[in-house]
Amino acid sequence: MSAALFLRLPGRRSFGRNAVGPVWQGGDHNEKALLASCYKSALELALKHHCTSIAFPLISSGIFGYPKDQALQVAIAAISAFLFENDIMVYLVVFDKAAFQLSDKLFDSIQSYIDDNYIDEHFQVRQNRISEVKDQLDLRRSLDISESAKIPMDAFSL
Repeated sequence: MSAALFLRLPGRRSFGRNAVGPVWQGGDHNEKALLASCYKSALELALKHHCTSIAFPLISSGIFGYPKDQALQVAIAAISAFLFENDIMVYLVVFDKAAFQLSDKLFDSIQSYIDDNYIDEHFQVRQNRISEVKDQLDLRRSLDISESAKIPMDAFSL
């Protein structure tokens, strides 16, 4: 029930660990949640140890029988959710043509989703923040001008 994964620490060589994944039992035994938890736990461990990258195989999709298309969807969903809040390079390694073709289609749809939602949303947040900072600067400038206007002119005479 495990798969090797590789992590890279900053300034150090790579090292390998095992991630425990579920055995496929038809999909009615909480396999999806267990598999997602496997990825999340491994990612959290990598972050805890200040790793700069991590590589995963398609966990549980080999001899443990998890259907590759479903395993890939779970992996990408779990990894994507983690990456929205954390910064680490993640490699998802696929070993056969069918899995590669599935991943290519799935990554295209993820890229499209990011382009349509994430970038626009964060662009607007950034624009709002820039506007707030400009307003604060304008207010500060107006306060500076009004404060200097209160200083009597004879304060500048020698």
